Amino acid sequence: MENILVFRTALPDVMDMLFKQTLSNDTHVECLIQHASIEEYKSKYPEVKFTDIQKTAFDPDDKELIKRLNQSRYSKAYIPSSSPYFTNFDNVIFLAYSLNAEEILLYNCYGKMQSFRKKSALADTFDFIFTSCVLSIYKIFYRAKCLFAKEG
Repeated sequence: MENILVFRTALPDVMDMLFKQTLSNDTHVECLIQHASIEEYKSKYPEVKFTDIQKTAFDPDDKELIKRLNQSRYSKAYIPSSSPYFTNFDNVIFLAYSLNAEEILLYNCYGKMQSFRKKSALADTFDFIFTSCVLSIYKIFYRAKCLFAKEG
C-alpha cells in the first residue's frame, strides 16, 4: 500500500483534481490542512486522514509537526498550487523536504507535476536551493511582465 501525504495549499477545485488522481484502494492518503477547512474536506473525502495544522499557514520550523509526520514514511508528498507557478511556496517546499518522503511532487492547477526524488541530504539541499532560485527567477520575470503590460 502506498502512503501519500498531501499539503492543502490550493483551492478546492485543484484539491479535487488531486484527490481523484491519488485516491485508490492501494493508497493511504493523509492531508495536512488548515483548521477552517477541515470539516468541509472530511465530509467530502471520508477515506482521507486529515491532520489539522492548528495554523493558517505551514511553518517549516514546527518541530512537533515534523516529528509526528516523520514517524511515518511517505512514498509521495504532494504540494498543489492554484496557479501554474509556485510563487511563495518556499516554506511548504522546505517543510516537505524535512519529511520522510521518497518523492516530492509539485502539482499545479492544470494537473501537471514536477517530481523531486530524495537522494541524500546534500543532494536534497542542492535541489531545494535550485528550486527556490528557479521559483524566484519566475517571480521576477512574472512581475516584470506585469509591469511592462501595465505600461504598454
